[in-house]
Amino acid sequence: MKRNVCSPVLLTALSVALSAALCRSAAAATLCVNPGGTNGCFTKIADAVNHASANDTVNVAPGTYNEDVVIRKPLTLVGADRRNTIIDATGLSNVIYIDGLDNPGLSEVVITGFTLENANFEGILVTNASFITVSGNTVTGNDKSLQPSIPACPGIPSFETAEDFDCGEAIHLSGADHSTVASNLVQNNGGGILLSDDTGATHDNLITGNVSESNPFDCGIVLASHPPAAVTGASSPLTVVHNTIVGNESRANGLGVAGAGAGVGIFTFLPGGTVSGNVIMTN
Repeated sequence: MKRNVCSPVLLTALSVALSAALCRSAAAATLCVNPGGTNGCFTKIADAVNHASANDTVNVAPGTYNEDVVIRKPLTLVGADRRNTIIDATGLSNVIYIDGLDNPGLSEVVITGFTLENANFEGILVTNASFITVSGNTVTGNDKSLQPSIPACPGIPSFETAEDFDCGEAIHLSGADHSTVASNLVQNNGGGILLSDDTGATHDNLITGNVSESNPFDCGIVLASHPPAAVTGASSPLTVVHNTIVGNESRANGLGVAGAGAGVGIFTFLPGGTVSGNVIMTN
């Protein structure tokens, strides 16, 4: 299968976004994490994240870290090498949760250089946040709570409204805007990459250069207008609009259930659900 390549314009835009984020962090503090806690570093990523100030950088050395990391402030989280810098969330909800739902106005978070695996729900969950960059990660083996024979996902957080068959998928943006998901390998999860509007409108995001493969119970990439979560106070869907899905590969997804294997799936679940004005090309 021919691998699609992003256009120079999109690659330049991504490079500028990453460079700007890293330059902002350069003026702030840099914290470190390693398994032994040597040289003044933390042993847990979550501890470093919690101690960091806004716009700090957290550098994580190679190793396996068994935790569920919640990010509530702008910062840059950098793994040394995604092949051997691993966050293993076995028995936990998500690997990384960028929580703008409980932290209004959250923006400018960068996640790069990790393998993110074995969460009960999402590998990376982003709610109600702006200018988020998720780039250069491997997201694998998540959605462990999925019971495909029912289908059901016990214990789905209350703000997720229509994910019984995927436990939220590997990377999930809900109520996110002006964010970039780029050059990630997403494989062997319940589903691949999901853009939905459970908690707010999801708009003006770029999904580019990702490989989504062998996710057996859903599509490679999904744009879906879901019922609104109760926390929003909304009575009608909140829209998934003006997103760009370009230069991705999607293969061998949905083979575990009939009719679930679209490369890029577009869905609405209620009257009034809106998925429109999106650009999908050269995938």
